[in-house]
Amino acid sequence: MLRLHAAIATAFLLMLIPQHVAAINPQNVLVAWNENPAISSTSQAVAIYYANARGIPSSNVVALQTTKEEWITDIYYIDQIASPLWTNYLSRPEYSHIKCIVLCYGIPSRIIYQPNYDMSVDSALTLLGNPGVPNAQGEFARHWGLNLSNPFRGKNAGFDDFRGSAENAMQVTIDGHQVTWKLNYLVTRLDAFSQPTVNVNGVNIPRDVKAMIDRSTAAAPGGNFVVDRSASDVNSVIQRFTSDGISTENIITNSTSVFLTGQQDVIGYWGEHM
Repeated sequence: MLRLHAAIATAFLLMLIPQHVAAINPQNVLVAWNENPAISSTSQAVAIYYANARGIPSSNVVALQTTKEEWITDIYYIDQIASPLWTNYLSRPEYSHIKCIVLCYGIPSRIIYQPNYDMSVDSALTLLGNPGVPNAQGEFARHWGLNLSNPFRGKNAGFDDFRGSAENAMQVTIDGHQVTWKLNYLVTRLDAFSQPTVNVNGVNIPRDVKAMIDRSTAAAPGGNFVVDRSASDVNSVIQRFTSDGISTENIITNSTSVFLTGQQDVIGYWGEHM
């Protein structure tokens, strides 16, 4: 499987997630892998390698039986991903401490919703546990198609505090019904191109997925952040970073049309070159 967009999304999430959010403890993390026989050995190996690296309890590593394809229909999403996660795990008291869901290589990433309007599995899962999600009928079940804004965006607070605050609120009206929804989970994934691979405990897994895990656990404070966008974007990003306490000495900028490469001691990258 070639999962370029998923790898990019994961990389950006890992770079942009605030330090106080990244400090969620291992007991708060649920790791999901795909037990479909066509990909189960690789998906499970990624899950176990990550859980061991992060000290996540084995009871928090769970299997889903779903297709190995990247694109799925809304029916597949509800029946094979959202409902099993909620019914078998997250709705139960013993999993009430879960705040973050990590989807491993092999879990589908895109929901075919409408023509030219595909949605992210990761984004949809952030809303599990709201009224009617995921087991309602009709439009309430299709919660990923509502174009809701992320209430946690730009917040300078830990997710645990934000999760129970009044700021965590989205007003939703569908078919004449109005409810307040919340962002209940942070969701990310360990995913990348299927090739090249590296052997981990007798199983070949994507090399870039292993590298994500290894580099994150070996990371130390410090390093540079590269901002590689247009001049207006560069200035706004610098203002945001410096207001968060990042020194301009640790921000490398480039506003040309040339893709910036060859930088050293880089801990994050913000850029776009088409």
